[in-house]
Amino acid sequence: MKKYVLSLLSMFALTLFVASPSNSEMRFGIMGSFGDIETSGTENEESGDKGSDANSTSFEEFFVAASVFAEMDLGDFLVIGVDYMPIGKELGSGQRTDATTDSNESTDDTGTYSASAEADDMMSIYAHVNVGSSGYYGLVGYQEVDVSTSETLPNSTYGDASLDGMKYGLGYKTDNFRFELVHSDFDDVTLNSTSGSSTVTADVDATYLSIGYNF
Repeated sequence: MKKYVLSLLSMFALTLFVASPSNSEMRFGIMGSFGDIETSGTENEESGDKGSDANSTSFEEFFVAASVFAEMDLGDFLVIGVDYMPIGKELGSGQRTDATTDSNESTDDTGTYSASAEADDMMSIYAHVNVGSSGYYGLVGYQEVDVSTSETLPNSTYGDASLDGMKYGLGYKTDNFRFELVHSDFDDVTLNSTSGSSTVTADVDATYLSIGYNF
């Protein structure tokens, strides 16, 4: 459903490109970005009649990525564009050992638990609102990123997910170069284990600097 929403938004942006006014300008370019991805999550493990056993952790990962964009400058005030960033960055990994001697547990789930998650293929549609002719602009956008999980669990596995969220930022541009400070705030996501006994809830945010060049 989320990919469908982004596809509709991208089609809307493409329509603007095609039906743009005569004084508009189409641009293509590349961006280089670096910054931090912050991930916090909680696993809730149900164990018999003893209730839920919660385990929480958080990670902060540095990333460097490149992206490509296409945009339409609709005049002195507004720019509409789409951007694709193949991140391929680990969000975090961890390991713990569990045993049935835990007072919260009544079933046999003894074993070593390990899991990791990776973000891939971030797509976004964005708008730049120019601050007069100063070169500065505000940035707002909607984005989606795929998250793939890899885990070793005694009794079950978790699936993959797609996160959506908003990004906000400030930028400065010259004729061909641009510089941006951006914050991405993704919605919380919940993954259910195949056994139905555990859930993982995670929150992902990113703050990064970008340098771009348009042709």
